[in-house]
Amino acid sequence: MLAKIYNYIHLAAANEGIFRHDEALKALEEALRIALPDKMYLPFAENCYTIKSLLEKLYGLYREDITKIFGLYTGYRRAVEQIIDENSSVEQPQLTERELEITLLAVEGLTNKAIGARLLISENTVKTQLKSAFEKLGVKTRVFLKQVLH
Repeated sequence: MLAKIYNYIHLAAANEGIFRHDEALKALEEALRIALPDKMYLPFAENCYTIKSLLEKLYGLYREDITKIFGLYTGYRRAVEQIIDENSSVEQPQLTERELEITLLAVEGLTNKAIGARLLISENTVKTQLKSAFEKLGVKTRVFLKQVLH
């Protein structure tokens, strides 16, 4: 059952990553349906960085359980950050303000053309800034970009 829960959580995260929100919610609800009778919160807390927005959308249906998941996630995130801080001497790449602005819009699902229109810049400028951000962060796709930013 635990493997099924993780599979549904990962399916939800993958669908959310490619902007298939309805499929993502269905997969996450299935994971919750299996896990919640036994109060199996940890799989959700461990993956909260990729499914948090989905859990927030389902909050009204599973208020008590999702509150507990978020509580676990807070402690889990702090522990992971501490481990990374203690064991990482590699400096994190820094995006410029414009690269970050464009990257966040790309992660929301906007096209290069839509980003350019919103920021009143050319589509080529968007491409150049995204290419620079991709190189700095070591990613090749918007799906991976979304994961790195979370």
